[in-house]
Amino acid sequence: ALKALSGVNESLVRAQSEEDLLSRVCGAIVASGDYGLTWVGYAQHDEARSVIPVEHAGPDAGLLEGLVVSWGEGPYGNGAIGSSIRERTHVVIRHMQDSEILSAWRGVVRAWGLQAVISLPLIDSAGDAFGAVAVYSHDPEAFGDDETDLLSHMAEDLSYGIEALRSRELREHAEDEALRTNERLRAALVQITETMGKVVELRDPYTQGHQPRVAVLAVLIAEEMGLPEEEREQLEAAALIHDVGKLAVPAEILTKPGGISDNEFDLIKVHSQAGYDLLKDIDFGFPVADIVLQHHERMDGSGYPNGLRDDEISMGARILMVADVIEAMASHRPYRPSLGLDAAMAEITGHPQKFDARVRSACVRLRGVRSARGTPADNLGAGSGAKRRGRGSPASPGVRPSTPTGARLVALLRVSSVH
Repeated sequence: ALKALSGVNESLVRAQSEEDLLSRVCGAIVASGDYGLTWVGYAQHDEARSVIPVEHAGPDAGLLEGLVVSWGEGPYGNGAIGSSIRERTHVVIRHMQDSEILSAWRGVVRAWGLQAVISLPLIDSAGDAFGAVAVYSHDPEAFGDDETDLLSHMAEDLSYGIEALRSRELREHAEDEALRTNERLRAALVQITETMGKVVELRDPYTQGHQPRVAVLAVLIAEEMGLPEEEREQLEAAALIHDVGKLAVPAEILTKPGGISDNEFDLIKVHSQAGYDLLKDIDFGFPVADIVLQHHERMDGSGYPNGLRDDEISMGARILMVADVIEAMASHRPYRPSLGLDAAMAEITGHPQKFDARVRSACVRLRGVRSARGTPADNLGAGSGAKRRGRGSPASPGVRPSTPTGARLVALLRVSSVH
């Protein structure tokens, strides 16, 4: 019995599943030497209150096929198994061949040739018996007090192990379900974000594609800076809706072909705060609203709407402000043609006090690879407005850089190409 208890405890440590645990336990009990058969049965809550064998071990285990056992009242519930489950205590039957209690199984008992049985209930933390483990011996006087005490401890340990594995399985299932739910919510959030961006473009068709192109640029810069993938994804989401506040700006100002007045510009500047107000109550899991609010701030405090400076501005907003400037200057607008990538880069590098040093350096590195390949600068001047006006041409599809940086560069050169 001590060897069986030791084997069961080792199985508790090694088992990876409930099925694996029961298989190891039954094998360990039989391998201890003096037990000819063992099996574990689970109590069912059907009309017959059946006990279903779920695992067994021993040369006579095949005789369990067709065995009828119940844990209810009646002839098939009076045996050791049914009684131990019903009464939640161990039951010992010796001299099985002559026992009247086992009369319902007389033929099976004789076929087994076994002489004694002990059934030990499996009891959960709530005190309910959910099954039993039966151990059989060829010795008609087996299962004395000391042996019974050790086997009872074994059953307690087995009950704990089964419940622990079930709890782990439930937890893992819940975690998997939560993950699937989060993925569905995330997919829905992405679709909502994309739809919000499209709504903005409906009111401002002359900058169609601006937000997606800014998102591409922002992610490229963040990747060049070595930001983690999660931060890049968050930045992309914010960039895709960074101009959502333009819904609060009159459409006639957004699409005005000529210059705008100071008062009109003041109305346009409202879009950062308006975007924040629209997004602040949405739980994106990261500060999208803050990034949108700050994307027109500048490191020297000269931006809007709050004149933030330096560390008061989030890193996402610092990247977004640079990507926004580059895309806006390198694309056509209703009131002017594209100023080109050279002018955009000059704006970024020529005003170091306004833009974050790490972001500027990342842009310079990307541009340096581009310049080394000799790609014509004019390729960047073909924004969505160029397609309507016939200006410019898309970036050459024949450029195939051999390095990852070069691949990012081609994407950078194409962000303002015809979409």
